[in-house]
Amino acid sequence: MCDSSNNYLNYMLPPTTSIVSSSTGVFPSINDFAGDLNFEIILNPNETIKKKWLFSEKLKKVFIDINKNIGIRFRWNNMNMHDVKFIRALPVYTQDDWLRIPVERCPMHKCYEDNLNIDFPWVNHVLRCDNEGTQYEIDLESKRRSCITPVTMSDYKDIVVLYFKFVCKTSCYRGMQRRPIVVIFTLEDGVGNVLGRRCLSFKVCSCLKRDLHREEFGKRKTKNSKSAVAVSHSQSANNTLALPERVTHGGNRFGRHSLKLTRLNPAQLEYALKLVHNTLLGESVRNSYEVNHSIIAQIEKYLNRLRNSQHHLQ
Repeated sequence: MCDSSNNYLNYMLPPTTSIVSSSTGVFPSINDFAGDLNFEIILNPNETIKKKWLFSEKLKKVFIDINKNIGIRFRWNNMNMHDVKFIRALPVYTQDDWLRIPVERCPMHKCYEDNLNIDFPWVNHVLRCDNEGTQYEIDLESKRRSCITPVTMSDYKDIVVLYFKFVCKTSCYRGMQRRPIVVIFTLEDGVGNVLGRRCLSFKVCSCLKRDLHREEFGKRKTKNSKSAVAVSHSQSANNTLALPERVTHGGNRFGRHSLKLTRLNPAQLEYALKLVHNTLLGESVRNSYEVNHSIIAQIEKYLNRLRNSQHHLQ
């Protein structure tokens, strides 16, 4: 909701009774926890004028370019201030399949020759904070990397502003690999107890506006696409490519499916099958899926059969 007093975007949830948990463990909590201090995150929409980053109210997600700062404002009740020692920022994957895997930079960006790594020894950290006194840590058990910034009584008035930036893109191969992430911001005391927790989704990309609109309207487009496919299926019963009864792909199991193509000439059908074949292989490489050889083999069989039939016709 909007804070009318300072025209900031204030994303505040009611206090919960969440228990204190390890902020950098194998399975860190990604649930917001205001705590007794009513810990909050505040974004300044005026910064988006310079197109450093964009915020989607619909998705509750920040779209930001690589190596661009975003000023995040933190606020909490000024009680027991002596207990508050620092604010930690930890990027994590949100999907269950990847939650336990630490977020790391891709090989290209973490090489020491990269311009972003000049005079910066912590090259494996995806997220950096430009505030003075920031330290970079790694949890020896979970291998998660985080940055912590100390907070003192002199720093705290009404709001503490920290400036963060990403030094790897969401799409980087052998890095985040298009896997959605959130950054967990925790308010902690001197021994690492969590006094408050806020989570914010991020996507690091070059075309901020394009990606924002694609994701905002993605569900609507998906729904329309499914309707169009249903109409296409009802109009054509020929050229059906049936998949095996129990197919395992990327760790998920599917029932029997069939891909019904509209009536195409042989050249068009061959092109469509090649496209499906190459797309499956490409997605498996980009997202580290295990290739399902039964699907690939079946498509190749259809392609060979189609080529042989065209050869006989010639």
